[in-house]
Amino acid sequence: MLHAFCLMVQYIQKEVGLMATLQVRNLPEHIYNKIVELAEEDRRSITQETIILLEKALEMEKQNKKHRKKLLNKIIDETKLIGLIKYLTLFHLLERIEIDDNNFIC
Repeated sequence: MLHAFCLMVQYIQKEVGLMATLQVRNLPEHIYNKIVELAEEDRRSITQETIILLEKALEMEKQNKKHRKKLLNKIIDETKLIGLIKYLTLFHLLERIEIDDNNFIC
């Protein structure tokens, strides 16, 4: 019943255009103090500063994922190229090897 009530409240908030509420439990004090310090420096409320920090962190995470994917694709491409070079080098060497009638490499 409580779950249904919470969903209804969230639906009403969304329909009316109210902002969602986020409650963080067990926030380490040093993190809270840093947020307070940043908020004071930027002349913002703790809520405003927290929202800005979350937005920045989410954008950074998105950019980091794109960067990691790009690097991984580059590594994969280079690995394929190195494998191809090794294969072609080995193939070239095998072409130059001659084996005599006694199965000796000449």
